[in-house]
Amino acid sequence: MRDKHLAYAVSVALVVGLYYLYGRGHAHPLYNPALYGLWGYADLAASGGGLKRLLLHRLYCLALAALLLSLAHLCFPRRQTGARAGARRPGGKTWALLLAAASLALAVALGFAISAAS
Repeated sequence: MRDKHLAYAVSVALVVGLYYLYGRGHAHPLYNPALYGLWGYADLAASGGGLKRLLLHRLYCLALAALLLSLAHLCFPRRQTGARAGARRPGGKTWALLLAAASLALAVALGFAISAAS
């Protein structure tokens, strides 16, 4: 978000909303599964593949985060000051496009792997 005060307001609203949901007793597995007793160490250590599923979900979230950060870098570039040294090297937009393509491919592959594991 470009406006600093708007980003603060959205962050505070998100925290208040999550606090309200936690206070109302919502115990979704993605909130804090160990705290609510939804699973324990035995669930991850069992041969059911719980640890593999958890790692796939974490990698999927990281791939989506990299994709969204690279898209933010492309959509909101920084202002350039002066001439760029080493004009033959790829610039920030090139690296952002490469990262976006790689993270999109990784997210799609992990999405299929998650759906196959479920």
